[in-house]
Amino acid sequence: MNPQLWHDVLLLPLLWPLLLALLIAVAGSGSRIQRWLPTAAVPALIVAVTLPPTSLDLPTVLLGAGLRLDPTSRPLLILTASLWLVSTVLLQRRHQPLSHHDHHRRVAVLALLAMGGTFGLALANDGIVLFAAGTLAGYALYGLLQQGTDRCARAAGRRLVILLVLSDLLVFELLLILAHAVGSTALAALQDAIRASASANVLFGLLLVGFGVKAGVLGAHLWLVPAFRSASDAVQLILITYVAAAGLFGWLALLPLGSMHWPNQGLVLIGLALATLSYAVLRAMLRTDPGDAASSLIMALSALWLCAIGLAIHDPQSAPRLTADLPLFLLHITLAFAALLLLRSRAEQRQCKGWRMTLTALMALLVALAALPFLRLGLDVEIKLGWALWWPSLGVALLAGRSVMQPRAAQDQERSLTRRSGHSRQQTLAGIGLAAGAAAVAGAAALGIAPNAVGLAWRLVPASHWSHTVLDPLTLVALISLATAFIGGWASGGRRARRPTRPQARSWSRTEGTAATGLRLLGHRLDHLARATLPAWRDAAWHGVHRLVAQRSWRTRLAFIEARLTQWDAILTILVLLGLGIAWLALSH
Repeated sequence: MNPQLWHDVLLLPLLWPLLLALLIAVAGSGSRIQRWLPTAAVPALIVAVTLPPTSLDLPTVLLGAGLRLDPTSRPLLILTASLWLVSTVLLQRRHQPLSHHDHHRRVAVLALLAMGGTFGLALANDGIVLFAAGTLAGYALYGLLQQGTDRCARAAGRRLVILLVLSDLLVFELLLILAHAVGSTALAALQDAIRASASANVLFGLLLVGFGVKAGVLGAHLWLVPAFRSASDAVQLILITYVAAAGLFGWLALLPLGSMHWPNQGLVLIGLALATLSYAVLRAMLRTDPGDAASSLIMALSALWLCAIGLAIHDPQSAPRLTADLPLFLLHITLAFAALLLLRSRAEQRQCKGWRMTLTALMALLVALAALPFLRLGLDVEIKLGWALWWPSLGVALLAGRSVMQPRAAQDQERSLTRRSGHSRQQTLAGIGLAAGAAAVAGAAALGIAPNAVGLAWRLVPASHWSHTVLDPLTLVALISLATAFIGGWASGGRRARRPTRPQARSWSRTEGTAATGLRLLGHRLDHLARATLPAWRDAAWHGVHRLVAQRSWRTRLAFIEARLTQWDAILTILVLLGLGIAWLALSH
Protein backbone atom coordinates (compact mmCIF):
# COMPACT_ATOMS: atom_id res chain seq x y z
CA MET A 1 0.00 0.00 0.00
CA ASN A 2 1.16 3.54 -0.73
CA PRO A 3 2.83 4.92 2.45
CA GLN A 4 1.16 8.29 1.92
CA LEU A 5 -2.22 6.57 2.14
CA TRP A 6 -1.47 5.47 5.70
CA HIS A 7 -0.97 9.12 6.63
CA ASP A 8 -4.16 10.25 4.89
CA VAL A 9 -6.23 7.60 6.67
CA LEU A 10 -5.66 9.52 9.92
CA LEU A 11 -8.17 12.08 8.67
CA LEU A 12 -10.97 9.51 8.42
CA PRO A 13 -11.83 9.36 12.17
CA LEU A 14 -12.26 13.15 12.15
CA LEU A 15 -13.98 13.67 8.81
CA TRP A 16 -16.60 10.91 8.96
CA PRO A 17 -18.42 12.11 12.15
CA LEU A 18 -18.31 15.73 10.97
CA LEU A 19 -19.61 14.75 7.52
CA LEU A 20 -22.48 12.79 9.10
CA ALA A 21 -23.29 15.78 11.31
CA LEU A 22 -23.44 18.03 8.25
CA LEU A 23 -25.65 15.59 6.33
CA ILE A 24 -28.07 15.14 9.24
CA ALA A 25 -28.28 18.90 9.80
CA VAL A 26 -28.95 19.61 6.12
CA ALA A 27 -31.16 16.63 5.25
CA GLY A 28 -33.86 17.34 7.85
CA SER A 29 -35.48 15.42 10.67
CA GLY A 30 -37.15 12.75 8.55
CA SER A 31 -34.00 11.58 6.79
CA ARG A 32 -32.74 8.01 6.97
CA ILE A 33 -29.19 9.34 7.42
CA GLN A 34 -29.84 9.46 11.17
CA ARG A 35 -29.76 5.67 11.20
CA TRP A 36 -26.07 5.84 10.30
CA LEU A 37 -25.24 7.37 13.67
CA PRO A 38 -23.72 4.17 15.17
CA THR A 39 -21.32 3.90 12.22
CA ALA A 40 -19.60 7.19 13.02
CA ALA A 41 -17.11 5.63 15.46
CA VAL A 42 -16.29 2.58 13.31
CA PRO A 43 -13.51 4.24 11.20
CA ALA A 44 -11.74 5.46 14.34
CA LEU A 45 -11.85 1.99 15.89
CA ILE A 46 -10.50 0.41 12.69
CA VAL A 47 -7.71 2.98 12.45
CA ALA A 48 -6.77 2.50 16.10
CA VAL A 49 -6.53 -1.28 15.78
CA THR A 50 -4.98 -1.70 12.32
CA LEU A 51 -2.92 1.37 11.45
CA PRO A 52 0.82 1.34 12.27
CA PRO A 53 2.41 4.29 14.10
CA THR A 54 2.31 7.26 11.75
CA SER A 55 1.83 11.02 11.59
CA LEU A 56 0.29 13.54 9.22
CA ASP A 57 1.23 17.19 8.77
CA LEU A 58 -1.32 19.68 7.43
CA PRO A 59 0.66 22.92 6.96
CA THR A 60 -2.28 24.80 5.40
CA VAL A 61 -4.81 23.95 8.14
CA LEU A 62 -5.00 25.81 11.48
CA LEU A 63 -1.54 27.40 11.15
CA GLY A 64 0.11 24.03 10.57
CA ALA A 65 -2.01 21.31 12.13
CA GLY A 66 -0.68 17.83 12.75
CA LEU A 67 -2.07 14.40 13.61
CA ARG A 68 -0.27 11.35 14.93
CA LEU A 69 -0.91 7.78 16.04
CA ASP A 70 1.71 6.50 18.48
CA PRO A 71 1.87 4.26 21.59
CA THR A 72 0.54 7.14 23.70
CA SER A 73 -2.41 8.16 21.54
CA ARG A 74 -3.46 4.68 20.36
CA PRO A 75 -4.99 3.53 23.70
CA LEU A 76 -6.92 6.80 23.97
CA LEU A 77 -8.27 6.41 20.43
CA ILE A 78 -9.33 2.82 21.18
CA LEU A 79 -11.01 4.06 24.36
CA THR A 80 -12.89 6.95 22.75
CA ALA A 81 -13.94 4.91 19.71
CA SER A 82 -15.23 2.02 21.84
CA LEU A 83 -17.24 4.23 24.19
CA TRP A 84 -18.61 6.33 21.34
CA LEU A 85 -19.70 3.20 19.48
CA VAL A 86 -21.69 2.03 22.50
CA SER A 87 -23.02 5.54 23.22
CA THR A 88 -24.35 6.06 19.71
CA VAL A 89 -26.07 2.66 19.75
CA LEU A 90 -27.78 3.56 23.03
CA LEU A 91 -28.71 7.03 21.77
CA GLN A 92 -30.19 5.53 18.62
CA ARG A 93 -32.25 3.10 20.69
CA ARG A 94 -33.35 5.71 23.22
CA HIS A 95 -34.53 8.23 20.60
CA GLN A 96 -36.03 5.75 18.15
CA PRO A 97 -39.63 6.93 18.83
CA LEU A 98 -38.49 10.50 18.11
CA SER A 99 -36.63 9.67 14.92
CA HIS A 100 -38.83 12.05 12.89
CA HIS A 101 -38.58 14.95 15.35
CA ASP A 102 -36.13 17.82 15.46
CA HIS A 103 -35.08 16.84 18.97
CA HIS A 104 -33.47 13.62 17.78
CA ARG A 105 -31.75 15.48 14.95
CA ARG A 106 -30.25 17.97 17.40
CA VAL A 107 -29.06 15.18 19.70
CA ALA A 108 -27.48 13.33 16.78
CA VAL A 109 -25.67 16.41 15.46
CA LEU A 110 -24.34 17.39 18.89
CA ALA A 111 -23.19 13.83 19.59
CA LEU A 112 -21.33 13.69 16.28
CA LEU A 113 -19.63 17.03 16.94
CA ALA A 114 -18.53 15.88 20.39
CA MET A 115 -17.31 12.63 18.86
CA GLY A 116 -15.17 14.43 16.31
CA GLY A 117 -13.73 16.61 19.07
CA THR A 118 -12.70 13.68 21.26
CA PHE A 119 -11.12 11.89 18.28
CA GLY A 120 -9.20 15.08 17.55
CA LEU A 121 -7.94 15.15 21.14
CA ALA A 122 -6.68 11.59 20.78
CA LEU A 123 -4.89 12.22 17.46
CA ALA A 124 -3.65 15.80 18.05
CA ASN A 125 0.03 16.38 17.36
CA ASP A 126 0.07 20.15 17.89
CA GLY A 127 -1.42 22.60 20.34
CA ILE A 128 -3.89 24.20 17.92
CA VAL A 129 -5.60 20.89 17.14
CA LEU A 130 -5.59 20.02 20.85
CA PHE A 131 -7.27 23.31 21.73
CA ALA A 132 -9.77 23.30 18.85
CA ALA A 133 -10.79 19.68 19.45
CA GLY A 134 -11.23 20.22 23.18
CA THR A 135 -13.34 23.33 22.59
CA LEU A 136 -15.55 21.54 20.05
CA ALA A 137 -16.09 18.54 22.34
CA GLY A 138 -16.82 20.70 25.39
CA TYR A 139 -19.46 22.93 23.85
CA ALA A 140 -21.09 19.99 22.06
CA LEU A 141 -21.32 18.23 25.42
CA TYR A 142 -22.96 21.34 26.85
CA GLY A 143 -25.53 21.15 24.06
CA LEU A 144 -26.22 17.49 24.82
CA LEU A 145 -26.84 18.26 28.49
CA GLN A 146 -29.23 21.05 27.51
CA GLN A 147 -31.25 18.66 25.32
CA GLY A 148 -32.27 16.57 28.34
CA THR A 149 -35.59 16.95 30.12
CA ASP A 150 -34.05 16.84 33.59
CA ARG A 151 -33.68 20.23 35.26
CA CYS A 152 -30.55 19.09 37.08
CA ALA A 153 -28.87 18.13 33.79
CA ARG A 154 -29.61 21.53 32.27
CA ALA A 155 -28.23 23.26 35.36
CA ALA A 156 -25.08 21.14 35.07
CA GLY A 157 -24.76 22.20 31.43
CA ARG A 158 -25.01 25.88 32.36
CA ARG A 159 -22.31 25.44 34.98
CA LEU A 160 -20.15 23.57 32.48
CA VAL A 161 -20.32 26.29 29.83
CA ILE A 162 -19.30 28.98 32.34
CA LEU A 163 -16.33 26.93 33.50
CA LEU A 164 -15.45 26.02 29.91
CA VAL A 165 -15.03 29.69 29.04
CA LEU A 166 -12.56 30.07 31.91
CA SER A 167 -10.77 26.82 31.06
CA ASP A 168 -10.42 27.54 27.34
CA LEU A 169 -9.13 31.05 27.99
CA LEU A 170 -6.41 29.70 30.27
CA VAL A 171 -5.45 26.86 27.92
CA PHE A 172 -5.29 29.30 25.00
CA GLU A 173 -3.10 31.65 27.06
CA LEU A 174 -0.83 28.72 27.92
CA LEU A 175 -0.46 27.78 24.26
CA LEU A 176 0.27 31.39 23.31
CA ILE A 177 3.06 31.63 25.90
CA LEU A 178 4.64 28.36 24.84
CA ALA A 179 4.30 28.97 21.08
CA HIS A 180 5.81 32.45 21.44
CA ALA A 181 8.80 30.97 23.26
CA VAL A 182 9.67 28.34 20.62
CA GLY A 183 7.96 29.62 17.47
CA SER A 184 6.00 26.43 16.87
CA THR A 185 2.76 24.80 17.99
CA ALA A 186 3.89 21.17 17.67
CA LEU A 187 3.49 19.22 20.89
CA ALA A 188 7.18 18.27 20.94
CA ALA A 189 8.15 21.95 20.67
CA LEU A 190 5.65 22.93 23.37
CA GLN A 191 7.16 20.30 25.67
CA ASP A 192 10.61 21.79 25.05
CA ALA A 193 9.23 25.22 25.94
CA ILE A 194 7.82 23.91 29.22
CA ARG A 195 11.12 22.21 30.02
CA ALA A 196 13.13 25.39 29.42
CA SER A 197 10.66 27.88 30.89
CA ALA A 198 11.64 30.06 33.83
CA SER A 199 7.99 30.72 34.77
CA ALA A 200 7.08 27.29 36.06
CA ASN A 201 4.52 28.62 38.54
CA VAL A 202 2.54 30.49 35.89
CA LEU A 203 2.54 27.55 33.49
CA PHE A 204 1.54 25.17 36.23
CA GLY A 205 -1.34 27.40 37.29
CA LEU A 206 -2.64 27.60 33.73
CA LEU A 207 -2.36 23.82 33.35
CA LEU A 208 -4.00 23.15 36.69
CA VAL A 209 -7.11 25.26 36.13
CA GLY A 210 -7.33 24.74 32.37
CA PHE A 211 -7.39 20.95 32.50
CA GLY A 212 -8.67 20.62 36.06
CA VAL A 213 -12.06 22.06 35.07
CA LYS A 214 -12.49 19.37 32.42
CA ALA A 215 -11.28 16.62 34.75
CA GLY A 216 -13.71 17.61 37.50
CA VAL A 217 -11.15 18.08 40.27
CA LEU A 218 -12.15 19.58 43.60
CA GLY A 219 -13.01 23.24 43.09
CA ALA A 220 -14.26 22.70 39.54
CA HIS A 221 -16.45 19.67 40.19
CA LEU A 222 -19.81 21.42 40.44
CA TRP A 223 -20.71 20.54 36.83
CA LEU A 224 -19.61 16.89 36.89
CA VAL A 225 -21.62 15.71 39.90
CA PRO A 226 -25.11 16.84 38.79
CA ALA A 227 -24.38 15.81 35.21
CA PHE A 228 -23.74 12.20 36.24
CA ARG A 229 -26.72 12.17 38.58
CA SER A 230 -29.26 13.16 35.94
CA ALA A 231 -27.80 11.94 32.64
CA SER A 232 -28.87 8.83 30.76
CA ASP A 233 -26.51 5.90 30.37
CA ALA A 234 -25.42 7.03 26.90
CA VAL A 235 -24.59 10.56 28.10
CA GLN A 236 -22.76 9.13 31.11
CA LEU A 237 -20.47 7.24 28.75
CA ILE A 238 -19.93 10.46 26.79
CA LEU A 239 -19.03 12.23 30.03
CA ILE A 240 -16.46 9.55 30.83
CA THR A 241 -14.97 9.92 27.36
CA TYR A 242 -14.77 13.70 27.67
CA VAL A 243 -13.14 13.63 31.12
CA ALA A 244 -10.55 11.10 29.94
CA ALA A 245 -9.72 12.82 26.64
CA ALA A 246 -10.02 16.51 27.51
CA GLY A 247 -9.26 16.54 31.23
CA LEU A 248 -6.65 13.84 31.82
CA PHE A 249 -4.87 13.24 28.53
CA GLY A 250 -3.86 16.90 28.20
CA TRP A 251 -1.35 16.53 31.03
CA LEU A 252 0.30 13.60 29.26
CA ALA A 253 0.33 15.41 25.91
CA LEU A 254 1.92 18.67 27.08
CA LEU A 255 4.23 17.75 29.96
CA PRO A 256 7.71 16.34 29.17
CA LEU A 257 7.53 13.81 31.99
CA GLY A 258 10.91 12.41 32.95
CA SER A 259 12.90 15.44 31.80
CA MET A 260 11.30 18.19 33.91
CA HIS A 261 11.66 18.90 37.61
CA TRP A 262 8.88 20.85 39.32
CA PRO A 263 9.14 19.77 42.98
CA ASN A 264 6.84 22.34 44.56
CA GLN A 265 4.27 22.16 41.79
CA GLY A 266 4.28 18.37 42.10
CA LEU A 267 3.46 18.65 45.79
CA VAL A 268 0.57 21.02 45.01
CA LEU A 269 -0.80 18.59 42.43
CA ILE A 270 -0.50 15.68 44.86
CA GLY A 271 -2.32 17.69 47.53
CA LEU A 272 -5.12 18.58 45.12
CA ALA A 273 -5.41 14.92 44.07
CA LEU A 274 -5.68 13.75 47.68
CA ALA A 275 -8.26 16.43 48.46
CA THR A 276 -10.30 15.44 45.40
CA LEU A 277 -10.18 11.78 46.41
CA SER A 278 -11.20 12.59 49.99
CA TYR A 279 -14.18 14.57 48.74
CA ALA A 280 -15.18 11.76 46.36
CA VAL A 281 -15.09 9.16 49.15
CA LEU A 282 -16.98 11.47 51.50
CA ARG A 283 -19.68 12.10 48.92
CA ALA A 284 -20.04 8.42 48.10
CA MET A 285 -20.47 7.54 51.78
CA LEU A 286 -23.09 10.22 52.38
CA ARG A 287 -25.18 9.75 49.22
CA THR A 288 -27.29 6.86 47.98
CA ASP A 289 -28.05 7.75 44.37
CA PRO A 290 -26.17 5.64 41.78
CA GLY A 291 -25.31 8.82 39.88
CA ASP A 292 -23.41 10.05 42.93
CA ALA A 293 -21.47 6.78 43.03
CA ALA A 294 -20.55 7.18 39.36
CA SER A 295 -19.41 10.78 39.75
CA SER A 296 -17.42 9.89 42.88
CA LEU A 297 -15.66 7.07 41.05
CA ILE A 298 -14.74 9.25 38.08
CA MET A 299 -13.37 11.88 40.49
CA ALA A 300 -11.31 9.15 42.19
CA LEU A 301 -9.95 8.15 38.77
CA SER A 302 -8.93 11.77 38.12
CA ALA A 303 -7.30 11.94 41.56
CA LEU A 304 -5.21 8.81 40.97
CA TRP A 305 -4.12 10.09 37.55
CA LEU A 306 -3.13 13.53 38.88
CA CYS A 307 -1.32 11.99 41.84
CA ALA A 308 0.84 9.92 39.47
CA ILE A 309 1.52 13.02 37.33
CA GLY A 310 2.40 15.01 40.47
CA LEU A 311 4.89 12.38 41.61
CA ALA A 312 6.40 12.26 38.11
CA ILE A 313 7.08 16.01 37.98
CA HIS A 314 8.26 16.02 41.60
CA ASP A 315 10.81 13.24 41.03
CA PRO A 316 11.95 12.92 37.39
CA GLN A 317 13.94 9.75 38.13
CA SER A 318 10.79 7.82 39.00
CA ALA A 319 8.74 9.33 36.15
CA PRO A 320 9.38 6.49 33.64
CA ARG A 321 8.05 3.90 36.09
CA LEU A 322 5.07 6.05 37.06
CA THR A 323 3.97 7.07 33.58
CA ALA A 324 5.00 4.06 31.45
CA ASP A 325 1.55 2.49 31.51
CA LEU A 326 -0.66 5.52 32.09
CA PRO A 327 -2.34 5.22 28.64
CA LEU A 328 -3.03 1.51 29.21
CA PHE A 329 -4.29 2.29 32.72
CA LEU A 330 -6.70 4.86 31.29
CA LEU A 331 -7.94 2.38 28.68
CA HIS A 332 -8.32 -0.38 31.26
CA ILE A 333 -10.17 1.51 33.96
CA THR A 334 -12.50 3.50 31.71
CA LEU A 335 -13.64 0.44 29.75
CA ALA A 336 -14.24 -1.43 33.01
CA PHE A 337 -16.01 1.58 34.53
CA ALA A 338 -18.28 1.98 31.50
CA ALA A 339 -19.14 -1.73 31.58
CA LEU A 340 -19.86 -1.45 35.30
CA LEU A 341 -22.30 1.41 34.71
CA LEU A 342 -24.19 -0.41 31.96
CA LEU A 343 -24.40 -3.81 33.66
CA ARG A 344 -25.32 -2.43 37.08
CA SER A 345 -28.01 -0.21 35.59
CA ARG A 346 -29.44 -3.14 33.64
CA ALA A 347 -29.44 -5.38 36.73
CA GLU A 348 -31.24 -2.68 38.76
CA GLN A 349 -33.93 -2.24 36.13
CA ARG A 350 -34.61 -5.98 35.90
CA GLN A 351 -34.26 -6.45 39.67
CA CYS A 352 -31.95 -9.35 38.85
CA LYS A 353 -29.56 -10.83 41.40
CA GLY A 354 -28.22 -13.57 39.12
CA TRP A 355 -25.57 -13.54 36.44
CA ARG A 356 -25.93 -9.81 35.73
CA MET A 357 -25.13 -8.97 39.34
CA THR A 358 -22.22 -11.42 39.28
CA LEU A 359 -20.85 -9.81 36.13
CA THR A 360 -21.34 -6.39 37.71
CA ALA A 361 -19.28 -7.47 40.72
CA LEU A 362 -16.54 -8.78 38.43
CA MET A 363 -16.44 -5.45 36.59
CA ALA A 364 -16.18 -3.56 39.87
CA LEU A 365 -13.31 -5.85 40.85
CA LEU A 366 -11.63 -5.15 37.50
CA VAL A 367 -11.95 -1.41 38.17
CA ALA A 368 -10.29 -1.91 41.55
CA LEU A 369 -7.46 -3.98 40.04
CA ALA A 370 -6.61 -1.10 37.69
CA ALA A 371 -5.04 0.64 40.69
CA LEU A 372 -2.75 -2.34 41.45
CA PRO A 373 0.41 -1.07 39.65
CA PHE A 374 0.16 2.32 41.35
CA LEU A 375 -0.32 0.84 44.80
CA ARG A 376 2.57 -1.52 44.16
CA LEU A 377 4.78 1.41 43.16
CA GLY A 378 3.60 3.30 46.23
CA LEU A 379 4.93 0.50 48.42
CA ASP A 380 8.34 0.67 46.74
CA VAL A 381 10.84 2.59 48.86
CA GLU A 382 12.69 3.74 45.73
CA ILE A 383 9.75 5.99 44.76
CA LYS A 384 9.91 9.31 46.57
CA LEU A 385 6.62 10.17 48.28
CA GLY A 386 5.26 6.86 47.07
CA TRP A 387 2.91 6.78 50.04
CA ALA A 388 0.84 9.44 48.27
CA LEU A 389 -0.39 6.73 45.89
CA TRP A 390 -1.84 4.62 48.73
CA TRP A 391 -4.95 6.67 49.40
CA PRO A 392 -6.01 7.21 45.74
CA SER A 393 -5.44 3.53 44.89
CA LEU A 394 -7.34 2.27 47.93
CA GLY A 395 -10.02 4.92 47.37
CA VAL A 396 -10.65 3.65 43.84
CA ALA A 397 -11.00 0.09 45.18
CA LEU A 398 -13.29 1.27 48.00
CA LEU A 399 -15.61 3.16 45.67
CA ALA A 400 -15.60 0.31 43.14
CA GLY A 401 -16.73 -2.11 45.84
CA ARG A 402 -19.38 0.26 47.10
CA SER A 403 -20.77 0.79 43.61
CA VAL A 404 -21.81 -2.89 43.40
CA MET A 405 -24.29 -2.66 46.27
CA GLN A 406 -25.06 1.05 45.95
CA PRO A 407 -28.72 1.29 46.98
CA ARG A 408 -31.35 3.32 45.20
CA ALA A 409 -33.31 5.86 47.16
CA ALA A 410 -37.06 5.27 46.98
CA GLN A 411 -37.79 8.79 45.75
CA ASP A 412 -35.29 8.34 42.89
CA GLN A 413 -36.79 5.08 41.59
CA GLU A 414 -39.36 6.62 39.27
CA ARG A 415 -37.03 9.33 38.00
CA SER A 416 -34.25 6.85 37.31
CA LEU A 417 -36.48 4.44 35.41
CA THR A 418 -37.79 7.35 33.36
CA ARG A 419 -34.36 8.55 32.35
CA ARG A 420 -33.23 5.00 31.60
CA SER A 421 -36.19 3.99 29.48
CA GLY A 422 -33.92 2.97 26.60
CA HIS A 423 -32.64 -0.15 28.37
CA SER A 424 -32.70 -3.22 26.21
CA ARG A 425 -30.80 -6.32 25.35
CA GLN A 426 -28.41 -4.10 23.39
CA GLN A 427 -27.33 -2.45 26.62
CA THR A 428 -26.47 -5.79 28.21
CA LEU A 429 -24.55 -6.87 25.11
CA ALA A 430 -22.72 -3.54 25.03
CA GLY A 431 -21.77 -3.92 28.69
CA ILE A 432 -20.52 -7.45 28.09
CA GLY A 433 -18.51 -6.24 25.08
CA LEU A 434 -16.86 -3.47 27.08
CA ALA A 435 -16.24 -5.94 29.90
CA ALA A 436 -14.47 -8.29 27.50
CA GLY A 437 -12.37 -5.42 26.18
CA ALA A 438 -11.39 -4.31 29.68
CA ALA A 439 -10.47 -7.87 30.64
CA ALA A 440 -8.37 -8.23 27.48
CA VAL A 441 -6.52 -4.97 28.19
CA ALA A 442 -5.90 -6.00 31.81
CA GLY A 443 -4.59 -9.39 30.73
CA ALA A 444 -2.37 -7.86 28.06
CA ALA A 445 -0.97 -5.34 30.53
CA ALA A 446 -0.30 -8.09 33.07
CA LEU A 447 1.73 -9.93 30.42
CA GLY A 448 3.61 -6.77 29.42
CA ILE A 449 1.91 -6.34 26.05
CA ALA A 450 1.22 -2.93 24.52
CA PRO A 451 -0.76 -2.02 21.36
CA ASN A 452 2.14 -0.65 19.34
CA ALA A 453 1.94 -2.71 16.15
CA VAL A 454 -0.59 -3.46 13.44
CA GLY A 455 -3.75 -5.33 14.29
CA LEU A 456 -3.69 -7.94 17.01
CA ALA A 457 0.05 -8.56 16.66
CA TRP A 458 0.86 -6.41 19.67
CA ARG A 459 4.47 -6.45 20.79
CA LEU A 460 5.91 -7.17 24.20
CA VAL A 461 7.17 -4.12 26.07
CA PRO A 462 10.09 -4.51 28.48
CA ALA A 463 10.34 -3.12 32.00
CA SER A 464 6.60 -2.73 32.48
CA HIS A 465 5.70 -2.42 36.14
CA TRP A 466 2.80 -4.79 35.46
CA SER A 467 5.30 -7.55 34.75
CA HIS A 468 6.00 -8.36 38.41
CA THR A 469 5.10 -11.90 39.33
CA VAL A 470 2.31 -12.61 41.75
CA LEU A 471 4.91 -14.05 44.14
CA ASP A 472 6.46 -10.61 44.54
CA PRO A 473 5.86 -9.62 48.21
CA LEU A 474 4.95 -6.02 47.37
CA THR A 475 2.45 -7.20 44.77
CA LEU A 476 0.87 -9.58 47.28
CA VAL A 477 0.60 -6.79 49.86
CA ALA A 478 -0.96 -4.50 47.25
CA LEU A 479 -3.45 -7.19 46.20
CA ILE A 480 -4.47 -7.87 49.79
CA SER A 481 -4.88 -4.14 50.47
CA LEU A 482 -7.02 -3.61 47.38
CA ALA A 483 -9.14 -6.65 48.21
CA THR A 484 -9.68 -5.36 51.75
CA ALA A 485 -10.72 -1.92 50.49
CA PHE A 486 -13.00 -3.49 47.87
CA ILE A 487 -14.73 -5.74 50.41
CA GLY A 488 -15.04 -2.82 52.82
CA GLY A 489 -16.75 -0.72 50.17
CA TRP A 490 -19.05 -3.60 49.24
CA ALA A 491 -19.99 -4.16 52.88
CA SER A 492 -20.66 -0.46 53.50
CA GLY A 493 -23.00 -0.34 50.52
CA GLY A 494 -24.88 -3.40 51.71
CA ARG A 495 -25.32 -2.10 55.25
CA ARG A 496 -26.64 1.21 54.00
CA ALA A 497 -29.14 -0.56 51.78
CA ARG A 498 -30.58 -2.52 54.71
CA ARG A 499 -31.20 0.53 56.87
CA PRO A 500 -34.85 1.54 57.24
CA THR A 501 -35.86 4.72 55.46
CA ARG A 502 -37.97 6.13 58.31
CA PRO A 503 -36.12 8.36 60.76
CA GLN A 504 -35.04 6.76 64.03
CA ALA A 505 -33.97 8.24 67.30
CA ARG A 506 -30.18 8.27 67.64
CA SER A 507 -28.55 6.81 70.70
CA TRP A 508 -26.10 9.28 72.17
CA SER A 509 -23.39 8.49 74.59
CA ARG A 510 -22.89 10.89 77.46
CA THR A 511 -19.61 12.22 76.09
CA GLU A 512 -20.97 12.81 72.58
CA GLY A 513 -24.10 14.48 73.91
CA THR A 514 -22.08 16.83 76.10
CA ALA A 515 -19.78 17.74 73.21
CA ALA A 516 -22.75 18.38 70.88
CA THR A 517 -24.43 20.59 73.47
CA GLY A 518 -21.24 22.56 73.94
CA LEU A 519 -20.87 23.06 70.19
CA ARG A 520 -24.45 24.30 69.89
CA LEU A 521 -23.94 26.77 72.75
CA LEU A 522 -20.71 27.95 71.13
CA GLY A 523 -22.56 28.40 67.85
CA HIS A 524 -25.27 30.50 69.50
CA ARG A 525 -22.59 32.60 71.20
CA LEU A 526 -20.77 33.18 67.90
CA ASP A 527 -24.03 34.11 66.23
CA HIS A 528 -24.82 36.63 68.96
CA LEU A 529 -21.30 38.08 68.68
CA ALA A 530 -21.66 38.40 64.91
CA ARG A 531 -25.00 40.19 65.12
CA ALA A 532 -23.79 42.56 67.82
CA THR A 533 -20.33 43.61 66.66
CA LEU A 534 -19.57 42.57 63.08
CA PRO A 535 -20.64 44.32 59.88
CA ALA A 536 -23.45 42.82 57.85
CA TRP A 537 -21.25 41.44 55.09
CA ARG A 538 -19.62 39.05 57.57
CA ASP A 539 -22.89 37.85 59.05
CA ALA A 540 -23.29 35.20 56.40
CA ALA A 541 -19.92 33.65 57.20
CA TRP A 542 -20.58 33.56 60.94
CA HIS A 543 -24.06 32.23 60.34
CA GLY A 544 -22.58 29.41 58.28
CA VAL A 545 -20.19 28.55 61.11
CA HIS A 546 -23.12 28.57 63.53
CA ARG A 547 -25.15 26.24 61.31
CA LEU A 548 -22.18 23.91 61.03
CA VAL A 549 -21.51 23.56 64.75
CA ALA A 550 -25.23 23.39 65.57
CA GLN A 551 -25.74 20.16 63.62
CA ARG A 552 -26.66 17.18 65.76
CA SER A 553 -24.28 14.60 64.28
CA TRP A 554 -21.01 14.40 62.42
CA ARG A 555 -22.81 12.90 59.43
CA THR A 556 -25.04 15.96 59.07
CA ARG A 557 -22.04 18.24 59.54
CA LEU A 558 -20.19 16.49 56.73
CA ALA A 559 -23.29 16.66 54.55
CA PHE A 560 -23.53 20.41 55.26
CA ILE A 561 -19.88 20.92 54.27
CA GLU A 562 -20.40 18.88 51.10
CA ALA A 563 -23.47 20.94 50.19
CA ARG A 564 -21.56 24.19 50.67
CA LEU A 565 -18.74 23.01 48.41
CA THR A 566 -21.18 22.67 45.49
CA GLN A 567 -22.44 26.27 45.69
CA TRP A 568 -21.16 29.06 43.51
CA ASP A 569 -19.83 31.27 46.30
CA ALA A 570 -17.65 28.47 47.66
CA ILE A 571 -16.40 27.55 44.19
CA LEU A 572 -15.55 31.15 43.33
CA THR A 573 -13.79 31.56 46.68
CA ILE A 574 -11.65 28.50 45.97
CA LEU A 575 -10.81 29.76 42.47
CA VAL A 576 -9.93 33.24 43.78
CA LEU A 577 -7.68 31.80 46.49
CA LEU A 578 -6.06 29.53 43.91
CA GLY A 579 -5.46 32.50 41.61
CA LEU A 580 -3.97 34.56 44.43
CA GLY A 581 -1.70 31.67 45.35
CA ILE A 582 -0.52 31.29 41.76
CA ALA A 583 0.09 35.04 41.50
CA TRP A 584 2.07 35.02 44.74
CA LEU A 585 4.21 32.12 43.53
CA ALA A 586 4.82 33.89 40.22
CA LEU A 587 5.85 37.15 41.91
CA SER A 588 8.07 35.41 44.45
CA HIS A 589 9.82 33.28 41.82
